[in-house]
Amino acid sequence: MAKQFIAVAAMFTVFALQVLCAQNWYDQGIEYFMNNKPLEASVAFEKAIRDPGADERAYLYLGIAYIQLQRYDEALLVLQKGTTKAIAYTHLFYFNIGNIFFIQNKNEFAIEAYTSAINAKPDYAPAYLNRANARLRIKDFINAVPDYKLYLSFDPESYQRETIQKLIELLTAQIAQAQQAQALLEAQKLAEAQAQAALQAAISQSLIDAASNTTNISTGSGDFQGYDDPLQLDD
Repeated sequence: MAKQFIAVAAMFTVFALQVLCAQNWYDQGIEYFMNNKPLEASVAFEKAIRDPGADERAYLYLGIAYIQLQRYDEALLVLQKGTTKAIAYTHLFYFNIGNIFFIQNKNEFAIEAYTSAINAKPDYAPAYLNRANARLRIKDFINAVPDYKLYLSFDPESYQRETIQKLIELLTAQIAQAQQAQALLEAQKLAEAQAQAALQAAISQSLIDAASNTTNISTGSGDFQGYDDPLQLDD
């Protein structure tokens, strides 16, 4: 019994030391991160996440540090792994995944990631703003405008409020103009189709009328006068 107790105590001690060590690396990473030292922070967080029970924020901060270092592929892998462990910060993992895709101009993927962030936390204003920006890039103005409005509703004190309001006005006017142009284009196409149909109908009626007139031509009552001699051409 004594030996078993000692073995269990030893295992618990090792586990406690691992947890303490991971926490120490996490704390060091935070210190580096707050002092704008992403390289040193990344090294500390890399060691912190080796512990199976590492704080989910270690993955989040490591991903952000990689983004600062422009190590986007590594950042994406860490953040995606972090989503499987996230509880309180799911929206931030997806938000930063979206940021990576946005930086790489992969706007459709960015929109998808920002949407996941919004699904995780519907009142998270930055996700609406960045999704709107991604939609603006692909000229999806109709969906960008509501996102900008939602952003302002969740962050009414935003320092960008005036700029975004002007952008909303410009996009709204452009949407209206585009819709008007589309309506005119559709009307033009319809008019052309109707004119073509009318032309075809007129041609068909002309053919019918011509055929009818041919059958009504009179051949006369007299006999046909034939010629016995062949025609001769004058020299």
